[in-house]
Amino acid sequence: MDTQKDIEKYAAEYTNFGFEIRVAKIFRQQNWDVQHSGTYVDPISKKNREFDLRARKAFSRLPYTVQLAVECKQISPSFPLVVQSVLRTDDEAFHDIINYAQNGYQPHVARARSFSLYKFGLGQWVGKSFDQVGRNAKNEFTASDSKVFDKMSQAINSAEALIQRSLPDGGQSKDTRHIILPVLVVPDGCLWKYDENGEMIDRPGKVTSAQYFINQAWPFEVNGISASYTMSHLEIVTFSEIATFLNNLINEDLRVHREKIFRID
Repeated sequence: MDTQKDIEKYAAEYTNFGFEIRVAKIFRQQNWDVQHSGTYVDPISKKNREFDLRARKAFSRLPYTVQLAVECKQISPSFPLVVQSVLRTDDEAFHDIINYAQNGYQPHVARARSFSLYKFGLGQWVGKSFDQVGRNAKNEFTASDSKVFDKMSQAINSAEALIQRSLPDGGQSKDTRHIILPVLVVPDGCLWKYDENGEMIDRPGKVTSAQYFINQAWPFEVNGISASYTMSHLEIVTFSEIATFLNNLINEDLRVHREKIFRID
């Protein structure tokens, strides 16, 4: 073992930490506020866990925010993530928006179809299953979802804390709106997808992003008023797709924000 060269290769290609730093750099280049690494109390296990990134985008001319719970998974092209997709149904074509009315103290969660048309549309392909697929030393197929599932779960569970961070502090306007999304980032060339309706519709191919339906509801309470916020999807993006993903999600066109992303029907 050539210790120095092997450690350099390991640090560059195999550890999550360097990958996280490179991902955080892109978020900051896109003018997102980023918190890299920290702990939170997992809402399921009640144990302390670490998160990779939390990113926040606020708007100077609108009281709207988007918050992302981002987990990074360093995987190999020889053991890629394969997402199996089906057509999205009507009851899956939604995302929630937290809206505080009456001077910012009364929570309301809107099930926004306008955001769905913009992002999570009816009849679009959506992931329902996934595996990491490769071959072992005997050239036999091997598949597992455990390591990626753990990272996905961390993104989803870490996002619950972002709901708590969006709660009013007494200084919010009466029309403050929040969207919270979990995100998984993987290296380039490591994300594949194929579509099916009981049988494979087309050949598997490399993609730069995919959406995975999760339907995770998180309850919260404000001033004695209970509410529940549902995260409908987890976004999976490759490293080189991050900037495009962020620009498609949020841009400086306020009309898009009012009429599509943050519109409450």
